[in-house]
Amino acid sequence: MKKFLSLILALAMIACMSVTAFADNGPSGTTTLTTTKENTPKYTLNIPSDQTIPYGATETNIGKVTVSDVDPSVYAVDADCAWTDFSDGDGNSIPLTIVFDSYLNGGKIHDHVDPEMYAEYIYRSGQDRYCEYFVQIAPEDWAAAVPGTYTAIITFVSTYNFY
Repeated sequence: MKKFLSLILALAMIACMSVTAFADNGPSGTTTLTTTKENTPKYTLNIPSDQTIPYGATETNIGKVTVSDVDPSVYAVDADCAWTDFSDGDGNSIPLTIVFDSYLNGGKIHDHVDPEMYAEYIYRSGQDRYCEYFVQIAPEDWAAAVPGTYTAIITFVSTYNFY
């Protein structure tokens, strides 16, 4: 009986031992996670309407550029512009320059700045800001122009900052 009991205890002990098994790695893969923070500006850019420049005018105020309906997350908005010279479509042109004055809380802070060299805040949280734009044409450029109807295009561009 001792032999039988020893044999059963030995088998029970062997059954309790852990066995390490080695196997080839199975299939694996990856998962890509993506998220997007919307960066859509929430404001309205108000620009001057189309207008006629009087013949011979050396400087004409074309109006204000402002921002309204501003989302509270927008901290500041810069304004910049690009333009074409007056053109009649037949190859004739009248050169022009655009300049702006900038205002803060009703007071002028910049006078006749070249927007090709300098963009200006037209909105900054908690401040009353805007820019007023002017078209300048030299008298000699008016004198050199051939008769016709000329058109120029000003493109106002705004950039916004969330701080």
